Amino acid sequence: MSFVRAANNPLGLAPAISHVVDSLGYQFVARSITLEEAQSQALIEEWLSAMISGFFATFGLILACVGLYGLTTQSVARRTREIGIRMAVGAQPANILTLILKRALALCVMGIALGVVFSLAASRLVAAMLYGVSPNDALSLMATSFALLLIGLIAAYVPARRAMRVNPMAALRHE
Repeated sequence: MSFVRAANNPLGLAPAISHVVDSLGYQFVARSITLEEAQSQALIEEWLSAMISGFFATFGLILACVGLYGLTTQSVARRTREIGIRMAVGAQPANILTLILKRALALCVMGIALGVVFSLAASRLVAAMLYGVSPNDALSLMATSFALLLIGLIAAYVPARRAMRVNPMAALRHE
C-alpha cells in the first residue's frame, strides 16, 4: 500500500498514478481512494454497531415508557374506589397526583437501581466497543438514570392526571 500526498484535489491525480502503476506490471493493483474514504471504510463496522445499539436503546426506552404507562393506568383503574373515597373525605387533586406519582417514582427508582447494578456487571463485555469513555463512567450512568427517571414520571403523569379528575360519587359506585 502506497500513499500519495497532493496539495490540490487528490482524486485529480488518480488517472496519472494508475497509469504509472500499470506501467510497472500486472502484479500491482491500482486503486485510488482518499484517506477520508479509507478511514470511513475502516470504521463502517463500528458505525453500524453504534447505530444498531442506538436503535435497541431507543426501543428499550420506548418499551419501558409504555410499560410504566400501562402499569400506572392499571393501578389507577384498580384503585378507583380508593381514590374516590380519598376525594370524598377531602383529598385535593394535587394529593391524588402526588400519591400516583410517588408510586411511579418508586418503581422507576427500583428499576434504575437494578439497571445500574446489571450494567456495571456487564460493563466488561462492551468495554472494547467504547471510545473515549470508560464502561463505568459515573456521569453517563447519572445522565442516563436521570433521563429514565424523567421519562418514567412523564409516562405516569397522564394516568395520574386522569385519576385527579375522578368523580367521587361515580368512583364509590364503581366495581
